[in-house]
Amino acid sequence: VPADHLINNETAYTNNMKTAVRVAEEQDDIVVVGIPPTYPATALGYIEKGKPLSDGTWKVKMFREKPNERTAREYIDSGNFFWNAGMFVFKVDVMLNALKEHMPAHYAALEKIRESGFNAKVIETEFGKLERISIDYGIIEKVSNVSVVKAEFDWDDVGSWNALERIVPLDEDKNAVLGKFVGMDSGKNVVFSDSGMVACIGVDNLAVIKSGDAVLVCKKSDVENVKKLFQQLEESADTKQYT
Repeated sequence: VPADHLINNETAYTNNMKTAVRVAEEQDDIVVVGIPPTYPATALGYIEKGKPLSDGTWKVKMFREKPNERTAREYIDSGNFFWNAGMFVFKVDVMLNALKEHMPAHYAALEKIRESGFNAKVIETEFGKLERISIDYGIIEKVSNVSVVKAEFDWDDVGSWNALERIVPLDEDKNAVLGKFVGMDSGKNVVFSDSGMVACIGVDNLAVIKSGDAVLVCKKSDVENVKKLFQQLEESADTKQYT
């Protein structure tokens, strides 16, 4: 499971995971938890459900990459899609077989690590050689034995600063704020400060993020581009320290 998400209903989450475990054991499938979409998200991948297995579970027909807003709306209107939250349940031998077929270099590295008795030096050496690739691209989108379980719990990916609007109470000007903030004629902003204070005058719909000795200011609509900004910062010795 990812680290950057918020789950409110732990009982429902536990029950869904028990269902996922049962399907993984009975079907020899890799099971993904699908989140019913609540808005046309363009920063998340989508899962198209196929043949039903039982109540709340289906075979996966196809994974769809992050769509544009129009396509995302079409997905939601069809009622056949879930968000891909990056939660996977599988038997170890099922995943190892998938690795062996679709990611042989990773499988070979794991075998070397296992044969070494999980020696720390071998782990460091072999892991450092591996291609950086997500489980989605490397495995999930290539195999046919994948099922989806519908999530019955509240979920937020907390994948961008705009998520604060859905998590923290808004002030009287509809600003989402964590930290010390003073606003004058400013509304619908997302503000975070881990030290000191942020002040805004006459601005709307901005993300203003102060973390340590770095400050980010952008339109809320552009906040997903922070990943591209990080890549740019990492390319320079003068700015790499701020990533």
